[in-house]
Amino acid sequence: MATNRDSDLMQVEFSIPSAFEWTNESDVSVQRGGNSATITVNWAQGNPKIANFDISDITAFYYSDSAGTNAIQATDTNYSIGDETLETIIQLENFVDSGDGTGSVDIEVDPSGITGTELSATRNVYVRLGVDQPPSRLSDVMHVEITIPSSGDAPVLDDRTISRRVNTSFSVTLAATGDGTITYAVQSGSSLPSGVTLNETTGVISGSISAVVRHTTTIVASSEFGSDTAVITFDISQY
Repeated sequence: MATNRDSDLMQVEFSIPSAFEWTNESDVSVQRGGNSATITVNWAQGNPKIANFDISDITAFYYSDSAGTNAIQATDTNYSIGDETLETIIQLENFVDSGDGTGSVDIEVDPSGITGTELSATRNVYVRLGVDQPPSRLSDVMHVEITIPSSGDAPVLDDRTISRRVNTSFSVTLAATGDGTITYAVQSGSSLPSGVTLNETTGVISGSISAVVRHTTTIVASSEFGSDTAVITFDISQY
């Protein structure tokens, strides 16, 4: 007698993880020496979800191009733009898990980590977020515009005395040292003697004083890097 035996067939179903979804709120602009700025990025997990997913599973990457194809460095390292070094300028903060596979995380852009002496410039850095374990997908590109103000020496202006006789014309140049565009002005509350003028662009003091007098004037030299004051003494004699 022939025995028929059915063969058991085992069916295995594979669940293919779906990608992360990222939605960023905005791009940001910061300035060296200025305030921090924040980009809020919303995330959503596909199925199956990553167990115990938290901020340590997310990495931010710098890119040099707006397409986000040219990775520079991850956030825990430094990199340079021109003569500027950006030290951990981008940090991930305020991780939120809503409990339903969605949440958000903030990209904090802190310009206090920018050092260097590069002249005034605007640099563009692009950021993408990714997950360290599957299912993973990089976020869209976020644009961080970094303005790097010039750095230089503030003006230095020395005190000096201008000695002349009455009714004698003179022209004296106040030459402050320092970087940038230096301008000159009479400090508020101070004044020049009658008959004397100050060229605010060149720093030339000129004129003629018609009386014997000893007069002091405070001059301010200013540039984009700071200012300095000096006392100018006019010592006018009869002979």
